[in-house]
Amino acid sequence: MKCQNCGKEIPDTAKVCGYCGTRQAIKPAEKNCPQCKALVPFDAKVCGNCGHHFDVEEKTSLIKEKPVEEKVVKKTSEKEESFKKPVTTTAEEKPAKTAQRESVSEPSQSLKQKPLTGNISLPKWFMPALLWLLPVLAAAIYFLFFSAPSISQMTLVFWDCGEQSVDANQPLAIYYYWLAAEEEQVDDYFKVASHSIMINDKLAAIKMDGFGDLEQDPDGVKRRYWMYIGKLQPGEYEIATTLVIEDRVFDGWDWFGPGTAYPGTTHYCHLSVK
Repeated sequence: MKCQNCGKEIPDTAKVCGYCGTRQAIKPAEKNCPQCKALVPFDAKVCGNCGHHFDVEEKTSLIKEKPVEEKVVKKTSEKEESFKKPVTTTAEEKPAKTAQRESVSEPSQSLKQKPLTGNISLPKWFMPALLWLLPVLAAAIYFLFFSAPSISQMTLVFWDCGEQSVDANQPLAIYYYWLAAEEEQVDDYFKVASHSIMINDKLAAIKMDGFGDLEQDPDGVKRRYWMYIGKLQPGEYEIATTLVIEDRVFDGWDWFGPGTAYPGTTHYCHLSVK
């Protein structure tokens, strides 16, 4: 016989089509002729009583609707409805879910109020380095503020002394005066003057320097400037003090500095330390 859905040839005893899966309706053994109402075999194409030809529509009208397809369609429609149906929550579930979202998205009150503080750990080498540095700083402070002699304790040596003798282990300072017509001109000069000292052709450190009080002079005013070089052991020393004027300055009579006849100068002193 043929499948009632797709028309494929299937065994007469088949209940389901092997091609489309449609369950086959049970065929009655006989049927009534629509014209003479005589009983004829169900598969007959022509009525043996009146000669009526059975068409396809009459044959299919005798076949009942397939309940299996309705069941499948019904299940499919229910499934589609389940997807279309919006997800709703009850009034009791909604506050619980809302509270759960808030607990996840927002930090707790205790975390909000807790300040972001922590212990700052220092490197392991910090304390040993500090303990080593403190004595060095103390020694430097002592040398600068307590061991350095005052101007009254120094032996002052004029930078152009020629030859001079001093006692050994005496604190020595090289000095000179700057003369100008007015006080402001003296101060302007020392702002642009730089100095260096060579002892026996070696650069010596100027450990401290300073100024004396402003003094009156028949030609104007002058101020003393001194440079402390420390103590010298017994011997002969050639001391050369070099002055460089870094910018042009006027003393009331002449100009000094770059581009002038007096850009700088060097003064010598032979010192005998006994």
